[in-house]
Amino acid sequence: MTVVLPKHVFAYDFVSHAPSGQNLYYQFENGAVKIVHPSNTPGYDGWHMHTKPSGSLIIPDSVTYNETTYIVSGIGHSAFANCVDLTSVTIPSSIIRIEAAAFSGCSGLTSVTIPNSVTYLEGFGFQDCSNLTSVSLSTSMTSINSSTFKGCSSLTSVTIPQSVTEISYYAFKDCISLSSITIPNSVTNILSEAFMGCSSLTSITIPSSVSNIDKDAFSNCESLTTVNFNATNCTMGRSYMGNYFTVFGDNTNITTLNIGDNVIGIPQYAFYGCGGLLSITIPNSIEHIGAYSFGNCGSLTTVYFNATNCSGSHIFDNDTSITTLNIGYGVTKIPVYAFPGCSGLTSVTIPSSVTSIGDCAFYGCTGLTSVNIPSSITEIRARVFGNCSSLDSVFIPNSVTGIMNGAFVNCTGLSSVVIGNSVTDVWANAFAGCTGIMRMTCNAIIPPLVWDTNAFDGISRNIPLYVPTESINDYRMGYGWSVFANYYGICGIGDVDGSNAKAYSVDGRIVVSGADENTVTLYDATGRIQAIKQSGNQTITFDVPASGTYLVQVGAAPARRIVVMK
Repeated sequence: MTVVLPKHVFAYDFVSHAPSGQNLYYQFENGAVKIVHPSNTPGYDGWHMHTKPSGSLIIPDSVTYNETTYIVSGIGHSAFANCVDLTSVTIPSSIIRIEAAAFSGCSGLTSVTIPNSVTYLEGFGFQDCSNLTSVSLSTSMTSINSSTFKGCSSLTSVTIPQSVTEISYYAFKDCISLSSITIPNSVTNILSEAFMGCSSLTSITIPSSVSNIDKDAFSNCESLTTVNFNATNCTMGRSYMGNYFTVFGDNTNITTLNIGDNVIGIPQYAFYGCGGLLSITIPNSIEHIGAYSFGNCGSLTTVYFNATNCSGSHIFDNDTSITTLNIGYGVTKIPVYAFPGCSGLTSVTIPSSVTSIGDCAFYGCTGLTSVNIPSSITEIRARVFGNCSSLDSVFIPNSVTGIMNGAFVNCTGLSSVVIGNSVTDVWANAFAGCTGIMRMTCNAIIPPLVWDTNAFDGISRNIPLYVPTESINDYRMGYGWSVFANYYGICGIGDVDGSNAKAYSVDGRIVVSGADENTVTLYDATGRIQAIKQSGNQTITFDVPASGTYLVQVGAAPARRIVVMK
């Protein structure tokens, strides 16, 4: 039966029975019809003059009115809103558009299949369908729109079709039973709070196609423990009035982070506050890491840093729990402010592939007691080891030409410094505040240019300063060096024949640098072997029992004579 009423009274043009018996209300649209809410003011009280559809609803693909058959092509705004007794709905393949809030508040629905004919499912479509456990989405949809499944508290799993490129604001917010979701490699945009409050979600894979994830997209996902991050190069959190926001909302339960081998960028604040992370591997594909990406990860103890040529700053800012840092061979650059304030680090081995250590890279690592500086480094950058108050001794290799502003400022535990023979410049505050230095050696024959007398502020003027014997007078007269009172000559500085190595005597010890991977052998004056060490691209030191003449051999090269005075 079909009934017609004046349109100004209600929102529909005619009413007709569904195949399943319920009254459905239709409105003409572009030669077809769509199902609409009967009231001009649909909402919680909009059904008071009409009977809400209930039970199992079958929506027809066509309807006849005045002997004319019309295709049913759409479901209008709030058409079935708050039909709490509706238990199932069959949507025909004639439907191409489902408008906003069409089934919102249908708390009796347990499952729904959206046919592939539907190209657009508008926001709020199934919001607060609290008993909906499963949904099959159209493969023609390009977006999961705002709040489409928000508050569907019984929904357990969703497979998003390959046609979808965007998951919009609040799309699955507060789906507290959602434990599994598959995001296809077609999705480029995940907007704010899309999965916020999905407290049963245990793992998530971000595909390589994603170029942006907005703030709080996965906040309050209390069971989330594993993140597989494969987004090749995306932004995260975005900024608002200069402030950046987190995506995972300080989630302290994430314990596993897998960064894909093809990822080239990690955005700012990407995993900030993920306090459950214990270990992170940065793959060699990474070219940029945004500021504070791993800041405030309070349980992080181990970092495997393999990014070969990476830019960024404040990457592991103040992650005080990091105790192990493995820098992979092949890494050429350590970014500026890479590990500032990582006070749990006690030692760092920098491979010989590294040619640049950025400003403040280890600034404030107060637990750091030792660090090797490889012969591939040519400059000690500004404040790179500043405030490393537990650092005990430093050997600056012969490859280094400049020690920049504040490079070792306030390293109060530093007791011994050896400066290589190629250093030409020592900048302001380079060793200022290093009050514990008891001896210093500079192997440069020409005294390095000291750009400001405060370079050595705080160091006792009476410490022994070891310099090449022939250069003592030059140091005594040199700007910045003349403040020291006690000069001692050192001899035996020079190349080891047939190799790139240099050997010299310092403080009654023999130091060999630049031996590459060769074995270094120490003989006494009669040719008896005293010690054998493997260089491993590091400066090595031999302690000798007494003053005298010794021979140093690097690999198979001829030995060099070294005189030691103890």
